[in-house]
Amino acid sequence: MGKLSLTICFSFFAHLLFCQYGLGLRTGAYVSRFQFSDPLTELGVQYRTSVQFGIPLQIQLNSRLYLQFEAQYLQKGVRLFFRDQTDFYDYTINTQVLEFPLLLKMNFSSWESKLFFYGGPGIAYYMAGKDREYYSRMDSIIDLRNKVDYQGVNRWDIVIQLGGEFAWEIVPNWELFLDARYHFGFLNFDYLAQGPFDVIKSRGISLSAGVKKLWN
Repeated sequence: MGKLSLTICFSFFAHLLFCQYGLGLRTGAYVSRFQFSDPLTELGVQYRTSVQFGIPLQIQLNSRLYLQFEAQYLQKGVRLFFRDQTDFYDYTINTQVLEFPLLLKMNFSSWESKLFFYGGPGIAYYMAGKDREYYSRMDSIIDLRNKVDYQGVNRWDIVIQLGGEFAWEIVPNWELFLDARYHFGFLNFDYLAQGPFDVIKSRGISLSAGVKKLWN
């Protein structure tokens, strides 16, 4: 059994030596929010939009199947806004996140251009962040700004990314591509929890464009 496993691993890595590789850079918009288990909090949720960057490393396994590793910089956040007849409450949070997905991609195009659909898991790490509470109380306006303190709270997440990519060759071994994907976070972002039973999870939509260099 051990020899068989070793043979399979050796064959796989030997196959990778003769694959086509692609290294790219992409940037675009990331539309994010946190999803709250409390339905009253959900009433005040508004999306936030920020800039994102990604460095994808693509490996072609066969004529249609690809594997892609990626390092991404994202800003995840949300705005909560509430108002009654006399007062308002406006809370925003913006976090800086590194995300590392492993994606399995399938090319569904038979043309020279490529149409991928893909999905896969990843991990995310919350590096830093800032939040702001801006609200009125009677005739006073209060404006509080803080750095996010992750001491004692979870700063890791397990994510799933699902999306699509359209790529076309502009010159030999160089491609432009458009990318759209949805990010699902699974672990509780308990920094925002108001009680022990609150569950808060990240959600986001990524829209980007980039360039990719191919090697055989």
